[in-house]
Amino acid sequence: PPTATAVPPTATPPPPPTNAPEPTPPPTVSPADESDAAPGAGAAAASGTIGALLPTDDEVPAGLVFGTEGERSEQDVIDALGRAEEAAAQLAAWEWRGNEYRNFQVPEGDAPAPGAIGFLDVSIHRFGGPDSAAEALAVFSDLVLTGETWQEIEVADLGDQSRALLEATEAGRNVVLYVRSGSLMIRVGGFSADGDPTEDLIAVTETILAK
Repeated sequence: PPTATAVPPTATPPPPPTNAPEPTPPPTVSPADESDAAPGAGAAAASGTIGALLPTDDEVPAGLVFGTEGERSEQDVIDALGRAEEAAAQLAAWEWRGNEYRNFQVPEGDAPAPGAIGFLDVSIHRFGGPDSAAEALAVFSDLVLTGETWQEIEVADLGDQSRALLEATEAGRNVVLYVRSGSLMIRVGGFSADGDPTEDLIAVTETILAK
């Protein structure tokens, strides 16, 4: 995700992008019936409770505190996608219905414990149905892979559909999970300067999916 993304402490490089890649021609999507949404997070999305799915302070790894949160407008997402006319058509075809995000970081002036995650960002988009969310997941995650330093990695299946991406540099490891649950696309990203944040991100994702 990746858009209004907070910048973590100076010792930590910015988190991976939270937004979609340059749009492809708008897909032809037959809006899925909301009743087809999966239980858990998908059911919550159908009731309009996106914000209730975002993790709280006691649901994130130890050592992290609340950073920022907010909502992204349709125009915010269009601007991030680029090619405004095509992006607007894409979001319309997917029946994009909103986005909320929240991130966490180490307290100002502190450094993460050795091997620990130093920044966590969660962003959730809601679409008109599961097919639309699946299309969006592919498009959003493909954007990240346009960066030469990113690669796809294998993790256990999460939700109805998932994809995990890694950027490993001298600065540390950025990992981002894209997960679909019903009509939701959930993005959970994190950075560790000298460790691997993947398991922490999986745990946060599972907590979201269980709501």
